[in-house]
Amino acid sequence: MNIGVIGCGELGSRMAKRLLLHDYNVFGYDCCQVALDNVAKLGVEPLKSPKEIASYCEVIITCVTDQYAVEKCIMGENGVVYGLKENTIVIETTTSLPSTTKKIGKAIRELGADLIDAPVSRGIPAADNGTLSILVGGRPSTLERSRAILKVLGTDIIHCGELGAGHAVKAINMMMMACNLLTTTEIVLLGERSGLSLVTILEELNRNSGENYMTSHHFPKYVLTNSYQSNFSFELMYKDLNIAIKMADDMNLSLLMGQRCAHIYKLLSTNVLGSDNMQSVKEIQKWMGDKYVQKVTTAK
Repeated sequence: MNIGVIGCGELGSRMAKRLLLHDYNVFGYDCCQVALDNVAKLGVEPLKSPKEIASYCEVIITCVTDQYAVEKCIMGENGVVYGLKENTIVIETTTSLPSTTKKIGKAIRELGADLIDAPVSRGIPAADNGTLSILVGGRPSTLERSRAILKVLGTDIIHCGELGAGHAVKAINMMMMACNLLTTTEIVLLGERSGLSLVTILEELNRNSGENYMTSHHFPKYVLTNSYQSNFSFELMYKDLNIAIKMADDMNLSLLMGQRCAHIYKLLSTNVLGSDNMQSVKEIQKWMGDKYVQKVTTAK
């Protein structure tokens, strides 16, 4: 089977590598020539456009930066729809906007092919190991046709509902994680300034109602060990939060917490660490400490 990967960056390149290891014929396209050259060294056959990918492949995986890039590579000039064959499956793994997913899904279905949204979680190590969590939206029959491929990439494949549901769940989860990280970081800073050790703070939070993923997993794994290893930046978190905010805008909802957290991540990305590691909680604390109230207040 020929599988095309559009977007050969941090995640896409790892997906391509795993598919090669499972004896699929893998074709690749990326607007960045360096990324395309890197996957070519793994054995991926580089092609010149999404249209060309569609003309060669029975299954196409998109893993690009955002909803705008998704729409461009599917429906833009030399996009997938101009080379798409009947019965092709498009697996859209980008963290994207559900409304964009439904729009491109409609165009793909009109051509006799189908699309599922399948955003992934758990990061780079899980992409390397094939243990991603994959949230799927779309027709159950198309999911079943895609399952063997998805099982190469992940261990948890959850059907969330109709087209766009996978992207909706991913956006909700990312907003929860983003807000939890900032809240937990503030609480830890308050506790440490009160003379408590980080170990004591985490132990007591995890024994009580303050327990969350950050206190039980993230802080013990990355902060207690002082090992910040992630390719996920503050800019990316800001981008993902804005997907949830855009979803809410379309529903005439106001996400007060989400908007404030997005504002803070924007400040972090531009004033503190740029595109550096989002897991660097100690660096966030240094910035939040004495300067936090002034920065947030003056930036309103």
